Amino acid sequence: MSTEEKTKVVNEAEIEEIEKMEESASHSGDDFQYEPVPKEKRQNWYDLVFVWFGAAMVAQLYQAGVTVTIGTGGLSNGLKAIFGGALFLALFTALSGYVGYKTHCNAALSSRFAYGSVGVAIPGFHIADIGWYVVNAAMFCSILVALFPAIDIKVWAILISVLFITNNYVGFSKMVILNRFAFPVLLFTGLFGIWKCSQLPGGLAGVWDNVFPQTMTISAGVTTVVGTWAAGCSRAADYMRFAKDAKSSFLASFLGFFFGFCLCIVCGAVWGAATGTSVIADTLSMLGMVGLGCLMFFLQNWATCEHSSYITSTSLPITIEVVTKKRIPRRFIVLGVGLIAVCIAGLDIQDYYVPFCSFLGYLIPPIAAVSIADYFIMSKTKYHWTGHKNYYDMNVNSEDVVHHKFNWATIPALIAGLLMGWKMTWGIASINAFVGTIVVYCVFCMIFYFLGFQKKEIALNEALAGRK
Repeated sequence: MSTEEKTKVVNEAEIEEIEKMEESASHSGDDFQYEPVPKEKRQNWYDLVFVWFGAAMVAQLYQAGVTVTIGTGGLSNGLKAIFGGALFLALFTALSGYVGYKTHCNAALSSRFAYGSVGVAIPGFHIADIGWYVVNAAMFCSILVALFPAIDIKVWAILISVLFITNNYVGFSKMVILNRFAFPVLLFTGLFGIWKCSQLPGGLAGVWDNVFPQTMTISAGVTTVVGTWAAGCSRAADYMRFAKDAKSSFLASFLGFFFGFCLCIVCGAVWGAATGTSVIADTLSMLGMVGLGCLMFFLQNWATCEHSSYITSTSLPITIEVVTKKRIPRRFIVLGVGLIAVCIAGLDIQDYYVPFCSFLGYLIPPIAAVSIADYFIMSKTKYHWTGHKNYYDMNVNSEDVVHHKFNWATIPALIAGLLMGWKMTWGIASINAFVGTIVVYCVFCMIFYFLGFQKKEIALNEALAGRK
């Protein structure tokens, strides 16, 4: 067989593989994990706001609020760290979510544009939210054990881990229903708790004046705050792909996420500063709101756990497909997350919450930063790694996109971003990692352009155009 004939066979095999991928995508039907969301399935802005509000309100944020407030020396410094981290997360969510709105694909599938059809395995292998699901379930189980010590924590772990995947097993539509119900309960309980604090001796002025030994800087506090939601914000496209327009995407980010996040973590900061304890069960007891607090934490953990398992179920199958060439139904991943939580949630892992947040604070931002830089910066220039113009207007499953396998500029960018967040001793680790990744990615895109990497991709584009 001649070289020309071999090339023809290879090209035909690649075309056949891509056609199978496109056909399979059009029939996936499992909450659109392998394809863009159709127009008729896109949601109004208020549905997205409800989902983000419920997802953003995490029981662990109360713990983070207390830890940051006490660690930075008081409520004044604590609120600086909290609002600084919240603003960064809201912007992070808006930028990540806009890419999802533009492509109408989940976060992992959207990353195919920046990472390549093989390189997408890197952002797809996003198992941090499995950890979040387990930690959320473990935290709620610890609260239940404190309130009902006669029941073993392992029993609670089984019941809660299974219950919290039920809505997500069905899909996005049932998540909206839960969050609509949870919204007023969460809002009322948070504000009612602050009112209860104002009735304590000294009132809110006394809470504000409380001073604690400072064990962390404000910048370290910001990193901890960012770590609480860095993983979720990097997956904003999983929800924003359902947006009907850009306005819906940004409103959901700033009304839903920012308001829900701040309400929750600020309430935690005030409650903890007022009672002097970071143990949630003790805080509820001292404020005389055990029953209402349990209802709030129940709905809160349920809403957050469904978020964690949902975004894992839409990202991990993309990596599995790249590695095994097989497609796994999203619901199988949901069941797997619940099973892992059943096995681990009863082992007191909630004690590692703050170190886990700090680790995610500089690990996760670089992954999303690559896609953000690729869409908002490099795709507007001649240096884009594929050589395409209007690349993000193409269908993610089209041959024009799939035949670009791997973007090598992502590797130095990810390594540099991780190291900047981890090792730099000045500034805020999360922001260092995020900004550092963007800068290094753009620089290496230009370096690889001058080294001729883009020419190989353009040759693929030309060869494809010649076959059409």
